Amino acid sequence: MTIEAAASEVSYAGNDVTVVFAIPFAFDTSADLKVIRTSSAGVPEVLTTGFSVTGGSGSTGSLTMA
Repeated sequence: MTIEAAASEVSYAGNDVTVVFAIPFAFDTSADLKVIRTSSAGVPEVLTTGFSVTGGSGSTGSLTMA
């Protein structure tokens, strides 16, 4: 049996204009994702609100910032 390795992490540079970000790996529910916003000072913050997720159920999807 072959098990394929796939990226399970992706980073995007925000520009205050783009609000939809692709999730290029399969996931089941939004609870499987950890959304982290890093300030311009380099301070990371785990977000639990302020975004919505589409897709999942073993497929890819997207994250939309509010």
